Amino acid sequence: MDRFRTKLQSNKQQRLAAGLWRQPNVAAPDLLNFCSNDYLSLRSHPAVIEAYQQGLARYGTGSGGSPLVSGYQQPHYELEQRLAEWLGRDAVVLLGSGYAANHAVVSVLAEHDVSLLFDKRNHASMYDACMASQAVMQRFNHNDMDSLCKRASRQSAGTCAIASEGVFSMDGDAVPLAQCVQTKASLSSQHREVLLWLDDAHGLGVTGPGGRGVGGMTTADEVNIISATFGKAFAMSGAFVAGDKDFIEAIWQSARHYIYSTAFSAAQAMAISKVLDILQTEPDHQQRLQANIEHFKQGLLQLGWRTPQNNLLLNHAIQPVLCYSNQRALALSQALRQQNILCSAIRPPTVPPGRACLRFTLNSGHTREQLDHVLDALGESPHA
Repeated sequence: MDRFRTKLQSNKQQRLAAGLWRQPNVAAPDLLNFCSNDYLSLRSHPAVIEAYQQGLARYGTGSGGSPLVSGYQQPHYELEQRLAEWLGRDAVVLLGSGYAANHAVVSVLAEHDVSLLFDKRNHASMYDACMASQAVMQRFNHNDMDSLCKRASRQSAGTCAIASEGVFSMDGDAVPLAQCVQTKASLSSQHREVLLWLDDAHGLGVTGPGGRGVGGMTTADEVNIISATFGKAFAMSGAFVAGDKDFIEAIWQSARHYIYSTAFSAAQAMAISKVLDILQTEPDHQQRLQANIEHFKQGLLQLGWRTPQNNLLLNHAIQPVLCYSNQRALALSQALRQQNILCSAIRPPTVPPGRACLRFTLNSGHTREQLDHVLDALGESPHA
């Protein structure tokens, strides 16, 4: 045990010296939170809280089992049906987290000999799923369709799946959807079967008509698989995968994260369903968020933290400020905290080495005064 503890302590010192040590910190409620993924400020919406309370009163605090045993209840079924209809897909399956959802997708693809064409900036949960399943994977340069085609040419004949995020979780840019769908069609014309999978965690609820996300702007033939978490715009936890009936049924059979995990509660399913109601009837949440995004990104441009070219690509709630070095990101985060602003430093391995940043995430509840306070604080800091 002493030898093991010595190795642990040595590893800690190395991480501290490199500016890579991590630990959880209590998010003080008096700080202005600019790193929450509650994009539409719905976690305190009275109707969502009421729906959760009604679910708790009727179904209790937990589901009591895995979905295939006893944890799948009427609110889960109804939520799956509503999501499938909303997104224009055949079927949906609910899972405990976005991480589990992406592992479920890849486990089915790998089991059926589907290779992956994988954007290098995809979320760690997608990458880890490929590593765990030992799926055949070719990584292409970020949002580069020429690079994608070159990687595809290196793969043997057979079914492949293009894997991308809808809105990229650290970079804040979106997949070039029309180009990606066109590239899929072009590859499909070369006598091979090509699928397209989008992890739309950061697009769902925020972008697209009615908040359907990046994937929801397409047909089921264009984007075959959509995964997303309820932990962002839906202000909850849990996740889902949407696709055709055969694919969802395959998840039931072989996705271990689904089979061997307790389902989230029926009360939570009712609260998520209420968020879906709000997305369809209260568009002002998305409108306020979009106004905040435009104001903030223009402020960053005027302060010199952005180039005009970069600013054109960053039209979503995720607004990164590049610091490059780990120490500089930590120092800027701490300086902002002294001004009552919470924005955590993002460092490797979450981002590539040399691309440490502050990842500002905006929401519909931020006021213009709060946005300007952050911009003023950034204006007092030297640029990277």
